[in-house]
Order: sequence, then structure tokens, then C-alpha cells
Amino acid sequence: MKFCKPLLPWVYQFIVVIGPLALGFPISCGNNNGAEDDPLGEDGGGGNTDEGGSGGASTVGGESGGAGSSGAESGNAGEGGAAGGGGAAGGQTPSSGGMGGSATPAGGNGGTAGSPSALVRIQPLGDSITQGKRHPDEASYRRPLWKKLKAAGYTVDFVGSSNQQLDGPHFYDDYDPDHEGHYGWKITEVLPMLDVWLKGYSPDISLIHLGTNDQGSRNPGQMITDIETIIDKLRAKNPRVVIILAKLIEPGDVGRQYSDLLPGLATSKGTSASPIIVIDQDEGFSRADTRDGIHPNPNGQEKMATKWFDALVKILPKP
Repeated sequence: MKFCKPLLPWVYQFIVVIGPLALGFPISCGNNNGAEDDPLGEDGGGGNTDEGGSGGASTVGGESGGAGSSGAESGNAGEGGAAGGGGAAGGQTPSSGGMGGSATPAGGNGGTAGSPSALVRIQPLGDSITQGKRHPDEASYRRPLWKKLKAAGYTVDFVGSSNQQLDGPHFYDDYDPDHEGHYGWKITEVLPMLDVWLKGYSPDISLIHLGTNDQGSRNPGQMITDIETIIDKLRAKNPRVVIILAKLIEPGDVGRQYSDLLPGLATSKGTSASPIIVIDQDEGFSRADTRDGIHPNPNGQEKMATKWFDALVKILPKP
């Protein structure tokens, strides 16, 4: 039996079009403008563009989200929408890493999640009130603060260039001894050394109680300028460092004026990436809380530790 050439196109259309419809199979037609991409790429080219890992919460201590790896491209060319692109970089935050997902056959979510870092590095920065002596009555606020943090389940690391007190190893050995307290030092003496110290570590949080020894030689405005430079140096090492500034305990007139200027400094210099928090260590503190009118005794150390702790729990990742 012979077919005429004019009948061949009809036979072909029956096989290609009518046949599948009769058997219940759908026909996929490409979308010329690519406006509605099929995330599975079934239209011969569709595929959603990927979203990279999103940034984590704004607490301290985590790693940044890893860059989203490229999602696999969807079906071969065709007339459908463009193939899904790769994921964008994960968000970089001070806490939990960015969220990511595994790639799908047609451009799924890019990248895996950046794992959070549980360890938070805390720098106690100050003078003798931070360093303390080898004496049971002058062990420094660092010991009760460490114990409070550990009892609450926080994973922290005190950091600093020293692990000694003024006159040798710490009187007590039941807490992290690292610190950046320097007995008798002024802010002006800390300034030129800070860059050197920071070569050995990078703090996530800095607890600053400085200025007691500057009261006789600097005016409040100069002290504030010096503290601003301290903050700049800390941010040069870690742009997301959180600064907790303490008003001085038992201040003189200059120290009181300096302390009164700290909230304004926090407002003008604080950023969302590197906030500055001011706590009033002098409120509720009295001469009876000192060993010699200046250095905290165990009761005073406990009061200072409580103030630091109350500020820290608001910014540390939950244990």
C-alpha cells in the first residue's frame, strides 16, 4: 500500500500529538518569555534562581554562613525560563552561621549551613581592678564572673596577653586566668600596647574598666577621646566586637564626669555590627566594698561580677 506525500504530515502529527493525548500523557510546551520558571526544570529550561544562605541571629560568637554553592542548572536549554542560578553567599553574622540547603536538580538552595561557634572570647581590659593581686581579698572580679558564666552553662574563653596577677600566678586557680589588666596603668599607657597584645587573640567581647589612674593627669574629654581610640583598635581586629564600658567605681570628680560622658559615646560611636553597652559599676558600690578605698574586696568583686554578668547574658548565645 502506498501513501501520498501530502498525507505524511498528518500521520506525523497524529503520532506526535494525538497519540500521547489518547494515552493520557501531558504535553510540555516551552514558555517563550520564561516568566514562570518550573523549579524542577520540567519545561525544558525553567528553574528558580537560588537564594544563598541567610544570616543568623545577631548574638555573639558564631561563624558566618558559608557561601551558597551553585545549584545544579535545570533541563537543557529549550524555550522555557532561564535555568536556576547558584546560591548567593551566606549571611555573615556574629552568631549562628547562615542557613543553607542541598542543591536540587534544577537550581535548589545553595550552600550548607555555617556551623555556629559555641566559644565566645571575652577580653577583661583594665588596670589593677581587673588584674588584682595574689591576695584572697583582691583576686579581681574575674573569678566570680567566670564562676557565674560557667554555672549558667556558657562556653566562654577569657583572653588577654597576661595570665598573672601583679605579684605572680593567680591566688586562686579555679578560673580562666587570661586577662588584659595592668596594675597602675592609664588609658594612655594601654593605647600604644593594645595593637601588640591583639596580635595574640581576637576578642568577641571587651569588658572595659579604664580611667581610674587617668583622673589626676587627664581631663574627661581627653579620656573619652582615648577610649574612642581603644574602640577603634579593637574594631580593627574584629569589626563585630561588642564593647561593654563600665562607669568607674569610687570615682573622683574627673572620673565622675568621665563616666557621665560614656552614654553619649555609646550613642555616637555604637553601630549595629559593633554595639557599645554602658553599665554603671559605681551604682550600689561603696567604699566598704573595697580593700583599700580603691580595689574591690570579695564583696565588691561579687558586685562587679554581677553587673558584668547581667550585661553579658543579654548578648551571649543561649547555653
